Amino acid sequence: MDALSQSAGETLSYFRQMSGSAHVISLRERQPYDRVLAVAEKLMERADIEYAEPDRIFEHTLVPNDPLYSQQWHYFGTYGINLPTAWEITTGSSSVVVAVLDTGITNHVDLSGKTVSGYDFIADSFVANDGGGRDSNPSDPGDWTLSGQCYPGSPARNSSWHGTHVAGTIGASTNNSTGVAGVSWGAKILPVRVLGRCGGYTSDIVDGIRWSAGLPVSGVPVNTNPAKVLNLSLGGLGACDATTQSAINDALAAGLSVVVSAGNSNADAANFSPANCNGVITVGATDEDGWLSTYSNYGPTLEISAPGGDFTYDTGILSTLNTGTTVPAADTYVGYQGTSMAAPHVSGVIALMLSVTPSLTPTQVLEILQNTAKDFGEAWCNTTTNCGAGIVDAAAAVKTAQFYNWSGGAMITSSQPVVAVARPHVGTDVASYNAFSSGSLTSYVPMLFKQSFDGTYNSALYVQNVHPFSTAYVSISYYTSSGTLTCTVTDTIAARSSKGYWLPSVGCLPTGWVGGAVVTSTQNIVAVGRPHVGSEVMTYNGFASGSTTSYLPMLFKNAFGGTYNAAFYIQNVHASNTANVNIKYYDESGALSCTVTDTVAPLASKGYWLPSVGCLSSGWVGGVEVTSSQPIVTVARPHIGSQVTTYNGFASGSTTAYVPMLFKNAFSGGTYKAAFYVQNIHPSNNASITIQYYDSAGNLSCSATDTISSLASKGYWLPGVGCLPDGWVGGVVITSSQNIVAVGRPHIGAQVTTYPGFSAASTTMYLPMLFKDAFGGSYDSAVYIQNTHISNLANVTVSFYNANGVLSCTKTATIAPRATLGYWLPSITTCNP
Repeated sequence: MDALSQSAGETLSYFRQMSGSAHVISLRERQPYDRVLAVAEKLMERADIEYAEPDRIFEHTLVPNDPLYSQQWHYFGTYGINLPTAWEITTGSSSVVVAVLDTGITNHVDLSGKTVSGYDFIADSFVANDGGGRDSNPSDPGDWTLSGQCYPGSPARNSSWHGTHVAGTIGASTNNSTGVAGVSWGAKILPVRVLGRCGGYTSDIVDGIRWSAGLPVSGVPVNTNPAKVLNLSLGGLGACDATTQSAINDALAAGLSVVVSAGNSNADAANFSPANCNGVITVGATDEDGWLSTYSNYGPTLEISAPGGDFTYDTGILSTLNTGTTVPAADTYVGYQGTSMAAPHVSGVIALMLSVTPSLTPTQVLEILQNTAKDFGEAWCNTTTNCGAGIVDAAAAVKTAQFYNWSGGAMITSSQPVVAVARPHVGTDVASYNAFSSGSLTSYVPMLFKQSFDGTYNSALYVQNVHPFSTAYVSISYYTSSGTLTCTVTDTIAARSSKGYWLPSVGCLPTGWVGGAVVTSTQNIVAVGRPHVGSEVMTYNGFASGSTTSYLPMLFKNAFGGTYNAAFYIQNVHASNTANVNIKYYDESGALSCTVTDTVAPLASKGYWLPSVGCLSSGWVGGVEVTSSQPIVTVARPHIGSQVTTYNGFASGSTTAYVPMLFKNAFSGGTYKAAFYVQNIHPSNNASITIQYYDSAGNLSCSATDTISSLASKGYWLPGVGCLPDGWVGGVVITSSQNIVAVGRPHIGAQVTTYPGFSAASTTMYLPMLFKDAFGGSYDSAVYIQNTHISNLANVTVSFYNANGVLSCTKTATIAPRATLGYWLPSITTCNP
């Protein structure tokens, strides 16, 4: 146990043996889950431990104390909407408003305090049944009718209190020891009265739609509480008319999700409006057994289904109502059936989704609902042509919604050593950087700008706290290119979270500033720099420490028709001593072209633009070796035509290099290509290298051998590698008789990016800067993971944490030996946790 305690950094004791040959180990005292997880992760680093996991304590999921909740099978039953698990994440937000376009609502105790000011849009006094036309009182006076009042032979009907029932399902007060529960009990309800005696006119409904969205309606006060969701539990036979479609289009354009009941005629919903209008989410009804309700409309018009009840088989949908047969009387709770009851389940779930990610668009909302839907209880419905994508699953939808319009970082854990590369897409530009195998208390970021070089050079800096449970207190010190401390900014970063700093917003930095940053922290961190050079964006890794030698294997001066150039930056990481540096430029053959000496002040960052290096001839291609009297870090910045990219310099080489993200005429009509460069860093011996190309499944596609002269750099353009087929995606493993360094250079369409090859792999990796549909949808990311083991499968878990350190999504996968797995984050539509 002493050895295990030393590995864990905690005092451990043996508790008991389990079934399955496992053992229970105890800590000295009860600790938070994240802290226990951190201990388990440390134990997993031992070769003699197959797996180590927290002995989790499980509890029942959230069950509200409303006395009638046990009768609401539609929330928690086998074919309910899986609501209790969703409530563990959120119960809704008061900032999310759901408009209920219906008969209005009564003054029900379970709706008290749940509404915002609504409006009565019924203009016809007979339909309104409240003594007048439009007014600001959306309460339901009752919609009872006498025989023949609606049309010749129409039956007499009691008041339905339909809007009150719908509103209760969406957002009744919950956990208040009263009545029933609502789906999104933290949301607010906007009552919009458009239905009265004998129904409601299209002209009133479309005005209600626009007003709910915060759009102007003539003669009506402005809605100060615009909705994000519209529930239309109404409809009739016929096509979607232009008037209704126009109003729906306006609501969609304003960012509202429009939820519509499919209708109760056991017919094709394509023949019913507004269910057949474009852009709406049309909802069918299911019963307690997961079958489409016998009355529900069906067909390809349905996007999704939800519990609507079926009195033939169950007790219906229990919600708020009134006992009055004509005018309002006492509060009560009654089970109804209908697609009108199904739609508010979906509206409530959308409100929960918007509570965790308010920026979701209507298109994204529908995508999530459909991708996370549950299977039906009958085979006939398990197809999108009859009943929609499935039964809405609140828990899965809310969990997945957390990972939309998202920015944050990731942690990769694996049963075998892996390497990983992140590829952020920042607007139209593509960048890349390596995953970190560990963090450190200091990180150096040597190439940063604020509105410099005619104001077109800017930068962002991202810092991730890799500690599983402790907040990091960070200090970011900005040093100019001459080593002068400009200013220091302090901040806190939550456990597992990533925080970005956009230098144009750092007020203590002057316009035109050029330099580097030193980030110190109370917890281990990793950092990434993201320069914006004109219209180009690139990324590189921050450094945990410096070295007295650095290698940069891919550099150019007016090469390939004069369109390939490069810069590189050197930061002296010593706090007080000046660094005397020797920069040796070696061409592709390994011949020394020239040597330049310079001094770099303490903590200063200095840049070298190769077209200005006079001792290099035009057309030069090669690499650089930098030696220094003090520890330094370096970053290269190749300019490939109009593209600009970056990669980290290497402190040393190794006899094996992994380059995990490469392409040959792949994706988008063959527009994904790649090159990689290898530098032999031995000062006198040739390197005999073997390049093994493994496809994304881990199959060895082909091997090639080559010789690289001492200190020479050689490039390999994959479209010129004849043994690889077009469309190839994978990674390479390079073995060498001498120490080498390698750089990958993917060409993603018209964009070019670079990243360093890896000399070693790790079972834990960190990626501090990732995006999914972020910043208006223009920031996205891909992640590539290569299993470096030659024979064992790697079981990997990728945990995505948002900017606040909250676990947003988990993906698990198995990667074959030598295989490369790619995740394009916008394509992740379901999460595992």
